[in-house]
This record gives sequence, structure tokens and C-alpha cells, in this order.
Amino acid sequence: MPLRQTYANQLNAPLLVAQTSNTFTGPQDLYKGTVAPLQPPPIIPVNYFQNGSMFRVTAFGTYSVTATPTLIFTLTYASTVLATAVTITAGSGVQTLPWKWETVTTIRTTGLVAAGLSMTHGHLTYTPTTLTTAPVVSAIPQTALATVGVDTTVASVLTINATYSASSASNIVVLHGFTIEELTQV
Repeated sequence: MPLRQTYANQLNAPLLVAQTSNTFTGPQDLYKGTVAPLQPPPIIPVNYFQNGSMFRVTAFGTYSVTATPTLIFTLTYASTVLATAVTITAGSGVQTLPWKWETVTTIRTTGLVAAGLSMTHGHLTYTPTTLTTAPVVSAIPQTALATVGVDTTVASVLTINATYSASSASNIVVLHGFTIEELTQV
């Protein structure tokens, strides 16, 4: 069987400054942020994805909490949640602990929500209590792999979101890097 040539295109503008989000219960678009300067969201054009299109999302940053709220990361396409990571319950009052999201999504079929299907898998790596604590690697999604309906016929925002269980100025997520790469065969 011959090898297939592939290429990768970055579909979003690179972050030139860290994006900070605080005082929210979510879901909050981490790419846009809540603290100036706000970034315009990465928008995927109408009918951009084709049957078999694949894209990789890599995001990383830090998080801080007051008390012990929970934190959940999700990947969304328009209002559709493509994948959800484990619920993080950090140690009380932790500050600037690292996290990293890595997923690959395959568009199985294109079309309206009832016809467009995708599947996402990957992992979230995070540090739960102190910088000297071993990082936790958790599968994404936290359920059995399954297809998710997506509408590829409209322009849609593709982004990483966070949800805190409690709103506080000390509950902060900082996004230091975010890349959407299309992985396509020639």
C-alpha cells in the first residue's frame, strides 16, 4: 500500500500574548479571554471541512483557584461540545499550575447537525496540587468514543472553553498557547 502525502495548516492566528480569564462559571472561551486585550475567535469558514478532514487542537496554560472549585475544559465547534475533559478538583488556593490539552478530531461526514458527524480523542495533562506533584494524564473524552453531530454548513467558532464551579477573581485560567492544525491528505 503506498503512503499518502499529508500536510498541516494552522487554522488560527497565533496567540501573541497570554489570554487571561477569571470571574466566570462558564463556559468561557479561553482564546478570547475576559481580560484585555481580547482576541477575536478563530472561525472556520462555511463548508471548510470535508468528509475525512482531521484537525489537531493543542492548548496550554496555567490555572489558579481559591478554595476548591472544580474546573472542566471542553472543545467546542459553534455551540456543539466536541469533547470534555475530566473534572479537575485542585488543591485549595493553588496558583499557576500547568495544564495542556491535546486532541485530534475527525470529521466523519459533513452536513447539517443530523448528518455531520465528528469524533474527538486525546488527553489532558494537568498538575493538581503543587509544581512538584506528578502530573495527571487523563483521557479525552471521559466516556466511550462516540460520534458527535456537527453542522459544517455554517461558519463556526472552534475554541477551547473552561468552566469553573464558582466565580472568583482568584479562579483564573491563562491560555499561553492555542493551535488548530488541519491534518489533510493531498
